[in-house]
Amino acid sequence: MIEYTQTSRYYHILEDPDLVQTDLSVMNLPYTETTVKDGEQNRPELIAQRIYNNPHYWWVICQYNGIIDPENIPLGLVIRYPTLVKSPRADQ
Repeated sequence: MIEYTQTSRYYHILEDPDLVQTDLSVMNLPYTETTVKDGEQNRPELIAQRIYNNPHYWWVICQYNGIIDPENIPLGLVIRYPTLVKSPRADQ
């Protein structure tokens, strides 16, 4: 489980243990487009909360859109986001 430092704005975000963070796993998925809304600029976790109902998926949005600096996401930017399908857990 990922643990963020107390000074990180992601500190209180709980990790979803069913989501596998693999670089290539999200890149070939079908996508939908949306626009960064007022209040979401520079806050990928807020975009992830709106799209996936989970702020921890912020990295998917950044990775899928080639965003290197998550604190440089302008208002009105059209972003693509993949439909995430959770893989079955190995222990089930």
